[in-house]
Amino acid sequence: MIVDSVAIPDGLCKALAEDRLVVFAGAGVSMQGESPLPPFADLVRQIGRSLDPLNKCKILNSDADGCEASLGRLSEMGDIHGSCASIIGGAKGFSNLHANILSLFGKSERVRVVTTNFDLRFNGAAEFLGLKPRVYQCPALPLGNDFNGIVYLHGNTLHPSETVLSDVDFGKAYISNGWASRFLVDMFSAYTVLFVGYSCGDMMVKYLARSLSADVRGKAYVLEIDDAQFGKWKSLGVEPIRFDAYGQ
Repeated sequence: MIVDSVAIPDGLCKALAEDRLVVFAGAGVSMQGESPLPPFADLVRQIGRSLDPLNKCKILNSDADGCEASLGRLSEMGDIHGSCASIIGGAKGFSNLHANILSLFGKSERVRVVTTNFDLRFNGAAEFLGLKPRVYQCPALPLGNDFNGIVYLHGNTLHPSETVLSDVDFGKAYISNGWASRFLVDMFSAYTVLFVGYSCGDMMVKYLARSLSADVRGKAYVLEIDDAQFGKWKSLGVEPIRFDAYGQ
């Protein structure tokens, strides 16, 4: 199907029609609209200025210095989770993209959105649309192979201490405690997934590459602007969909 010059795969349309679609929303979603949130790296820098104004931790000192590792060092200086929540704020404002994603599903009981964002903009969009989906926040997640609602996979600003921010947090969520990886394994076994607002460099995508690439093949898609990233997505078993702007 061609929609405003974007070629939507038939498998994606079929999954939506058969109520088997999950939209997986990343930071790029909350960077849209009149009050966009900053990219994750900029958020880390803001947390750094708040907790380590003299930059003793040398955060993001090089391209190889990941955001999560920098946050791990910053956690020794103060409360990174509280600082993050304070910077993001608790407002439920939302963009057209948040509303359009939820509108895909039509009814509250059909909404199936998973997000690694910490803001509450999907909640605000749901209220605006008159939808009342169930809302889950880590680590208290639903069954990955049988759920409806909005899932905050890495937590949200309502409970800052539970958000997945640092490398230690990621290790607990995906390896030692493993509640995030268990949810994802079950989710990809049962549903077709559309990634929106992610890049191949995101930490969650790296964990996905380590454990799920064989399972997602043929059942996962991503909206991608950069043609140079197509090969990387395909190597993960994710089919890229070329687009130019979220307004499409």
